[in-house]
Amino acid sequence: MIEPLSGILNEESARRLVALKPEPALQARVDYLAEKCSEGTLTPDEREDYSRCVSFGTFIALLNSKARLLLKKSEPA
Repeated sequence: MIEPLSGILNEESARRLVALKPEPALQARVDYLAEKCSEGTLTPDEREDYSRCVSFGTFIALLNSKARLLLKKSEPA
């Protein structure tokens, strides 16, 4: 799933992707859910929400890695 998307990255989109940061409210929500998960106190709805956040975060991290590789390859030797 990552390869087709990473194949359409150019230098500008890769730079923008690498610079992408989550909104503070979203990061606060993920942090809250992560803490509750560590404590073992997530409700079923929170567990589902946290699972989606983790899956999406992993997807973005993999795409970000591809973007960084593209940028590194485009650096002058």
